[in-house]
Amino acid sequence: MQPSTVRATLSLFALLIALPVCAQKTMPKPAQTAAMQFAKAGEAWASVLADRKALNAAVKTGSLSEVHDLVFSIRDAIVTLPYKSSGLTPAKKKSLVARVEQIAQLAENLDKYGDANDAKQTKAEYAKFEQALNVIESLYPANALPASGTKPMSASDRALFLTPGGLYTQKDIDANGSTSAYLKYAGVVPNHSAGCF
Repeated sequence: MQPSTVRATLSLFALLIALPVCAQKTMPKPAQTAAMQFAKAGEAWASVLADRKALNAAVKTGSLSEVHDLVFSIRDAIVTLPYKSSGLTPAKKKSLVARVEQIAQLAENLDKYGDANDAKQTKAEYAKFEQALNVIESLYPANALPASGTKPMSASDRALFLTPGGLYTQKDIDANGSTSAYLKYAGVVPNHSAGCF
């Protein structure tokens, strides 16, 4: 092989090796969203949403034998939230811990009244349980947790999801049910841990 060909081949080889390294160094790191910051809490909350829907149906239909498993599944997911929510302010974290304790007590009450087949008391405790869950949800920044549908869309969400623009038409908005992705896909937790391609 000619020396010039060897040099050209080595230069090309060095360039091919350096390109991915250079590309990784120059790419800006994406901004961390609330959903990314609270991804672990979001996973726990997605579990809460699924069980919450089933618990609501069980209480409404009087299927009190189902209350035990559902309420303790929700409680077990809720008790993990303080450990998965380091991004909350100290005041909100303190409030979260207090609400977690309240949820634990309400879960015990719901189980007791459900086991006793006392529909009236079960419904009364369930209303308190729902209220405590709503308070927990309100402690997190907007869009940090999967949406339960209990919070209305913010003005910025309405502007983003309900305003046609570019390739996004009124037909698209209508096809999506005139709602935000957070409400339409409540319970879906996005995985933001992207790897190298």
